[in-house]
Formats: sequence, structure tokens, C-alpha cells
Amino acid sequence: MLYDKYYKGYEGETQIRFETGASQLVIWEGYIYTLMEDMFDQGLKILSDYYSSEDDDNWEIENLDNAIAQFRLFDLNKIPKEELTSISATLPGVVKEIVSFLSKALFQNRKVYISKD
Repeated sequence: MLYDKYYKGYEGETQIRFETGASQLVIWEGYIYTLMEDMFDQGLKILSDYYSSEDDDNWEIENLDNAIAQFRLFDLNKIPKEELTSISATLPGVVKEIVSFLSKALFQNRKVYISKD
């Protein structure tokens, strides 16, 4: 199953894929990069760990419980108002989609990998 709601309209631009083998969640990299920066500022490092890995192809999220917890802790209200953009306004939906995808993978006992395309 392919979930690409947050990539539609950005076709041809870099995408980030969350993959389980059976399912893929495809998100425009602009959303993920903005989310990573804002999460990092809040001490949540799951996405910065991916971006700092030496190989950004098929990076495994080794602790899904921790990843889900970090995404749930993300607080859009902690972003300084002067840094809010139209991209930031979309982040709650992106986070909800990621949490749902990761939770389903955890329930199904599947490994999740992140890759860039």
C-alpha cells in the first residue's frame, strides 16, 4: 500500500520514504527537513539521526516505540512565531500520518526503513 498524500503536488522533487516492505509512506523532503529542524530544536532527534547517518538509503528505525514517542512529543506551539511558514502549518498532519504508519508497523511487528529518493 502506498500513502503519498504529503508528496502530491511535489512530484519530481526529493521524497522521503518510510517503508515496511508491505507499505510505503512517501513525504516531500521539504516537510521532513522542516520537521527535523523543529524536532531537533525540541530535543527530539529521530529525524536528525537519519540525516546524520552516513548512508541515507534504507536507514532502519531500530526502536519504533521511541520513534513514535518522539513524534508524539513534537509541539508546533514551541516553534517561534517568526519561524512559522506555510510548511509548518502542514506539519501536524505529517506527524499524524507518520505516527499512524509507525504504529501500524509496530502492531504488525514489521521493520521500518527510511530512504531518500
